[in-house]
Amino acid sequence: MTDATLQFRVVPASDIPLAYAIEIAVYPEGEPATQETITMRQNAAPELMFGCYDTANNPAGTLVAYIVSTKAQGNRLTHASMYANNPAGNAVCIHSVCTAASHQRRGIATKTLRAYLAHVRQLGREEEERTGKKAAVDRVLLIAHRELMGLYAGVGFREVGLSDVVHGPDPWYEMEYLLEW
Repeated sequence: MTDATLQFRVVPASDIPLAYAIEIAVYPEGEPATQETITMRQNAAPELMFGCYDTANNPAGTLVAYIVSTKAQGNRLTHASMYANNPAGNAVCIHSVCTAASHQRRGIATKTLRAYLAHVRQLGREEEERTGKKAAVDRVLLIAHRELMGLYAGVGFREVGLSDVVHGPDPWYEMEYLLEW
């Protein structure tokens, strides 16, 4: 695998089983989303499920990392926002950033996050062109455990504080990435 063999694109519904397999393999017990929840998120906001595909051994690419999100209204990622999508929302809420264990520690998560943020900005530009108005989305939100906050800070997220979301035994910290239009 090299940077030349990586492709970043929207994840189709047909790849949800692959995404789920990555999710259950990398998240600690009690934290992975169910396949049904991933499917709901992808169905609700297909443009916000984005993946990294390795084409080294398969011209069509093999999913090696993905991000799944929905939209919400407000400036905080809430428990309710994890299970709903508000198409008119101002916040993209990232629910999972997963990299296959076989591809971890190679910068894939960072590259996927950077490509994803560029994708979200492109969606905003397209919305502005289509509507003639400023894009509705003005931020990207996520929650992370303390040990992963450096990854997100490295691509431009800033810490907001301890999250109200309880999911699994460890605390979550909210982070945000503000979009400039």
